[in-house]
Amino acid sequence: MAVANDVNMDDGGDDAMENETAKHCDEEEMIHASQFSVNVINLFNPPKEINFGKWNTRPLVPLEWKKLKASMTAQGIKSFSTEHMMPLVIKREYIDTSCVDNKASGYEAKTLELSKEGKQPGVVVKLEMAGG
Repeated sequence: MAVANDVNMDDGGDDAMENETAKHCDEEEMIHASQFSVNVINLFNPPKEINFGKWNTRPLVPLEWKKLKASMTAQGIKSFSTEHMMPLVIKREYIDTSCVDNKASGYEAKTLELSKEGKQPGVVVKLEMAGG
């Protein structure tokens, strides 16, 4: 997430850091308030091609993903926990209403399904994660 900020960090004062933190928290609250649904996406059979952001354009390689998953599991990282979710920005009308739930945790989330409109050729070209 890019954080636009008017704070001059070169002044060395504590106020600059305090304002930076406040700005970051305000933006996070806005992001959480705009959350429309929590869903699971099958990485190996997604409804559309997935792009993990402009900083990570590597293709998903199943063998490497399995190694990463095993490593993360061994480290105790819970893959469906809230702090590990990746934001996807997409128009509401492109999501099938049967899978919408903004109260679910990652463990209880339904699989993302596109609506009839979202499945139309050229409407949703790929799923682009907001971030890297």
